[in-house]
Order: sequence, then structure tokens, then C-alpha cells
Amino acid sequence: MLSTQQAEAKRMGQRWFGMPRLQKCRLSMARLKTILTERVSLHQKATELVKAKPVEEGQFILQMQKEDKLKQLWRKRTFRRRLNYRTRRPALFT
Repeated sequence: MLSTQQAEAKRMGQRWFGMPRLQKCRLSMARLKTILTERVSLHQKATELVKAKPVEEGQFILQMQKEDKLKQLWRKRTFRRRLNYRTRRPALFT
């Protein structure tokens, strides 16, 4: 929807003021993609854990916990930026 509005404004030769909305949308999509990617990797690790031998199971779980901590730190650093959503929104077209 936002890309369509941007293209329409460009076609009409008008200025489009929806960039903050587009940036919020891109950030939220990046967050969703990150979570979905993590879920896929956890599913793959769970299937590996089911196939693993009992002796290797403990080491495998410890390794997964370490990787999970690193992913949490990465996520905090990557998505730390907070956006101020209470600002006045400008009109989409002038």
C-alpha cells in the first residue's frame, strides 16, 4: 500500500510524506523475518536433537543455549532503536 502511494505521488509529480510510515513498516517486517528465521532454525535443531545419541544430547543442549544467548544479544543490538510513534503525522500528499 505504501509503495503504491509513493508511486502514485511520483507519477503525479507531488511530494510524498509517508517515509516515516515506510521505515516503520520495513523495521517491523525485518523483526518478523528475524523471528521466523529463528523458528525455522530451532525446528531444525529440534529434529537434530531427536536424532542425536543420548551422550551427545547434553553437549548439544548446552551449545543451543549458548547460541540462543548470542541471538538474543544480537536482536537487542539490532532492534534497539526506538521510534517515536506519537509525533504528528504529516499529510501523505501536498
